[in-house]
Amino acid sequence: MTSSQRLLLATLLVSTTVFAAASLVSGASYLLWRIGPFPLGNLLTVLGLVGTPLAAWLYAGSRAWLRRLCVVTITLALAWYPFSILLAGNLNLSFSGNRGLPWLVLTGVSSLLSLTVPFVVVGVSLIDRLRRR
Repeated sequence: MTSSQRLLLATLLVSTTVFAAASLVSGASYLLWRIGPFPLGNLLTVLGLVGTPLAAWLYAGSRAWLRRLCVVTITLALAWYPFSILLAGNLNLSFSGNRGLPWLVLTGVSSLLSLTVPFVVVGVSLIDRLRRR
């Protein structure tokens, strides 16, 4: 993959995350649309959680620990919806009883990692470039 293709793909992935976050924060009406049995908002959430760590993975370089951190974050992001369905007991993620707290923890950890890992990759890359000078 050329550097311009990698940049384009990373830009699309981050843009997807920004779009998903803006949609969720604004409570857009299309979040309730269905794609098969799944609400669009839940699928956008997964795309938003996966977008930034996948973009970071593209730029993690040869550092194995960075690539593994990105893969773990992507895996957690992809697992968010199935685990959410298990906790809620339905595809709409309507919670009852005390199942909401574990879901909030899962969502918080997934979101925090998805937002933090790209900054770690960028920071390590900048430090590497400064050392090479």
